Order: sequence, then structure tokens, then C-alpha cells
Amino acid sequence: MTIGYTAPCQAVKSKALDLKEPSPLNLMRMAASMPNKFTVSELFDLSGRVALITGASGYLGSAMSSALAEAGATVACASRDQARADAAATELPKRRGQEHFGVVLDQLDEVSINSGFQSVI
Repeated sequence: MTIGYTAPCQAVKSKALDLKEPSPLNLMRMAASMPNKFTVSELFDLSGRVALITGASGYLGSAMSSALAEAGATVACASRDQARADAAATELPKRRGQEHFGVVLDQLDEVSINSGFQSVI
């Protein structure tokens, strides 16, 4: 398959892009040649979805929770300690009216995993 594109620095000359052997450079050129149909907020709109984040009170978990909340998801913050899970949930942004909540979940205990998932569902 061959796709035509115009390089930014060569507005007059047109080149062909051969996707038989896609390289990162060719894929970037193809993406640059496509018209933008969606904004970033439309591509990453998670309104009406629920995200369960284990370790939400930790450094990485809190960053992931915050990003998902900003994208519109309702976040279930899971931790082994209910107080830490609730504290993590209250710190999340509520830009779209979401109600984030804390869930007790120990990843090493199957009963805790099942009850945690049931409380989110």
C-alpha cells in the first residue's frame, strides 16, 4: 500500500510512503499526513467509565488515578487500608462531577480481590 504525503519542509515536492515495511519514521509521516479528526480530550474521554486503581495511595497509583479522573473516569482507589483508599479518593479532581471512592483490596488475598471487585461493580 502506498500513501502520499507532503513533508513540512518540502511543501512543493510530494513523496510516496511505502508501508510494506513500516518504520517508526514512516508511521510518523503517515500520522502527520492524516487530517486531525479528534481532539485529545475527545480521544481520551472516559466519562461514564469506572477505573479501579490498585495502590492508589502510592506515588504511581496516585498519578494514574489523577490522570484518569481528569479524563472523566470515576476512580475506585484500592488499598489494603480503607482510610488510605478514602484519602486518595478525596484528593482526586472532580472536573466532571464524578464521585471517586475508596476500596479495600489486598492483591495477595483472593477473597479480598473478589470482594473489592464486587464493591466496585
